[in-house]
Amino acid sequence: MMNTNGIHLPTVNIFSCSKDHSVNEIAVEFDVEIVRLPVRHCCLNPTELCWANLKDYVRKGNTRFQLTNVRELASQFITSYDGGAATKVIKRTQKIQNKFKIADRYVEENIEPMLDDEESSEESDVVSSDDE
Repeated sequence: MMNTNGIHLPTVNIFSCSKDHSVNEIAVEFDVEIVRLPVRHCCLNPTELCWANLKDYVRKGNTRFQLTNVRELASQFITSYDGGAATKVIKRTQKIQNKFKIADRYVEENIEPMLDDEESSEESDVVSSDDE
């Protein structure tokens, strides 16, 4: 790695730590609940939905197509974003999460048993054809 003057800087491992701390242990210590989001499911992330709302607001209000206009629109959106708007986004993600849970439960209860039955019958067919 080099700095702006072209001088090589020593490589530093940013993931190493002199103390061994687990995020979960620290969270318990400070009575904090960690919410882990699934990878590539931005619809379950309130921050991503906020960001999408901001981009939509700027897109609809941008009539001059100048950076200053974009900056003004973004500033307007951010200042008008209150606790009610944040609560609305969080409830929306919870609603989507519930839909995912219902779909997952349906698959586990109705589809997976049929797949297990098909696999076991295919295995028995293979075993019986080997016996012949």
